[in-house]
Amino acid sequence: MAGQPRGRRPGSQSNAEWLRGPARDSAAEDMRSLSRFDIQERYPELSSHQAQIIVALVAGTRTHHRVSTLHIQVWDEVRATAGGGELPETPRQAAVKMEQTATGAKVVAHLAPLQTLDDVLQACAIDTDRWAPIHHKVKPYQQAQKGPDGEPIIVQLFSHEVRLEPRLVPRRAEPLAVQVVARPEPRKAPSRDGTVILVVPDKQIGYKRVGGRLEPYHDRRVLDLAAQVIRLASPDLVAHLGDDLDMAPVSTKFARASDTMDTTWTSMQEQLWWLGQYDAMMPSPDLLPPDVPVQVWMEGNHDARIRKAMLEKMPELASLPGLRIENLIDLASVRCEYVGDYPSTYWARDDARIIHGDVVKQHGGETAAEYLRKKEVSTAFGHIHRREIASRTVHGARGAREITAFSPGCACHIDGRVPGSPPDPNWQQGLALWHLNDDGTQYVEMLPIHEGAMPFRGSMLYAEDRTEDVATALNLQGILLP
Repeated sequence: MAGQPRGRRPGSQSNAEWLRGPARDSAAEDMRSLSRFDIQERYPELSSHQAQIIVALVAGTRTHHRVSTLHIQVWDEVRATAGGGELPETPRQAAVKMEQTATGAKVVAHLAPLQTLDDVLQACAIDTDRWAPIHHKVKPYQQAQKGPDGEPIIVQLFSHEVRLEPRLVPRRAEPLAVQVVARPEPRKAPSRDGTVILVVPDKQIGYKRVGGRLEPYHDRRVLDLAAQVIRLASPDLVAHLGDDLDMAPVSTKFARASDTMDTTWTSMQEQLWWLGQYDAMMPSPDLLPPDVPVQVWMEGNHDARIRKAMLEKMPELASLPGLRIENLIDLASVRCEYVGDYPSTYWARDDARIIHGDVVKQHGGETAAEYLRKKEVSTAFGHIHRREIASRTVHGARGAREITAFSPGCACHIDGRVPGSPPDPNWQQGLALWHLNDDGTQYVEMLPIHEGAMPFRGSMLYAEDRTEDVATALNLQGILLP
């Protein structure tokens, strides 16, 4: 209506005028059990807002700010089921409501003095080293309350909604350290005429969050079988073909799914743990020349994602030595040489090379054949996640010699869970032992793996589930899934 202030009905009082008037006193006498709608029906001259104020005043407190027994019970249930993490004790004071979510917990707080996220986290005793706030929404509003003298006052309040997820790695993470389970007795390097290399293909170490826990892309059964082969075959070198880390959260080419975030540090920790297991079974450092690596890690296109992301987004960071993978993970502690600058080559001898690979042919056997066609040297390669092997006889000044190209397969899960893989990938799991003899000959032992079982020199090896060992070493009990 023209001439009337916005938000005011004709003839109505302002909230401040009404709060000081007799209507409040008379209303408070007999309205303690009435709702806002009952009050408006009895006193039609009151606005809806004024009726709400009466309800708040006559109740003597803000009832929706009290934490009910039910809320306390729900919070205790959340604390008991939140993926192994410990939620803070129940806030017993008014204005906080908690509930469980699929991945953690949600806190809703209505508190006058709390204006920032840090204020809410501190007031609710949230351990931010264990819990990560992933969403925060704040809404300011005003409410009538009783003042110190019993008279009503308008108080500025803030409604906060905070969603929490358990941190997979504490915010103040310690530097990565190797923790070896059941370290064997030191052993000498074997005496043989040549070199034996255990070839471990693409691990794709990484995780997807599932209900507050971590489902791995890598198959720990394959990685345990690799440890068993080291114990039985005593190789001179363990060659990791690359894509040891999946690095899905740092991809600059593909969409980064939210359920993969905050997993990179944990992936690096588990990679170091496995390298530590392998290092412990190799010849003792005091029995080898100084600084001789017993493992090599070929940088794959996935491992290179972190370097690529820095080069594309903040190239100055890429020049900092501390941000390189070999320093982030301290590979020197596990006698592992990182061969970076993908695509790169590690020469086992002058006619045998180890690469991650950058060729993928459509059909089985075609990729191995392509490497034989391109270079007259033997090649161990990964990248394709398929088992392939092909050989070719080369004739030259030194006579006839045989070269071989092979891929052992992969060490990740092959059920379609790895990001970017089809639901029914044409992938196979496996390892390989590569024998390079001093007389120039060579042969490859392909070791196919099916559901944690692997034939090995006339017998069967069966993988052990090392999930609990890894979880204990990384302080992630109850978080890691097999």
